[in-house]
Amino acid sequence: MADEAKDVAKIVQRGIDFRKAGRDAEALAEFQRAAKIEESPRITAQIALAEQALGIWLDAHRDLLAALEHSDDSWIRKNRLTLDKSREAIESNLGRVEVWGAPSGAAVALDDKSIGKLPSASTWLAPSEATLRVSAAGYEDFVRLLNVNADSRIREHVDLRQLPLHVAAAAPAEAAPAGTSLTSHSEAPVSIQPAHVSFYERWWFWTAIGAGVVAAGTGTWLLTHRGGSGVACTSSPCSVW
Repeated sequence: MADEAKDVAKIVQRGIDFRKAGRDAEALAEFQRAAKIEESPRITAQIALAEQALGIWLDAHRDLLAALEHSDDSWIRKNRLTLDKSREAIESNLGRVEVWGAPSGAAVALDDKSIGKLPSASTWLAPSEATLRVSAAGYEDFVRLLNVNADSRIREHVDLRQLPLHVAAAAPAEAAPAGTSLTSHSEAPVSIQPAHVSFYERWWFWTAIGAGVVAAGTGTWLLTHRGGSGVACTSSPCSVW
């Protein structure tokens, strides 16, 4: 263990020497090699500072924040002022995106990478264009292209619009494979046809004739005695979808 600690100390020192010589990529490789042997807030901070020097802003920000979480570490306390200034310099090269709104639990993603859920989600981004997508079951997706600049802050309020119930209910049915029956029976219903009988041999034929004669007589009487015109209007029920 003692020899391993000495090796880590030598690796870290070699990384610092590379930093002083302006060989930041080589310094980063040494610090990362040390971190594989021993994780410590100091080594994590050194990795972040090398990444900052190389312009790897997002990684530098992530690693520096991780190091600063160890506020009780003696090396972090000793160098806190310098580390805070480095954090501010890194953040000036990034943009911050904050998304808030409803419904609670809706998934928030930037370029298909999750950054959290509503009612509040946020992240840091390198300057770029990024597609914001907020989605939740039963709601219409919110999609917007964001232009993220360095040292900028974008705040987006999202209030997803609920889909009509019949649209949300239809979604599972649309996923059924083509040609697949949605019923539990594969056979078509069979209708039983009665034996052929001429229409003038059926009882209802003569009943209808008699009713027609009576209706015709009644209509004639109404037209004759009232001088008006009879209007009959029928319609089938309407369905609203």
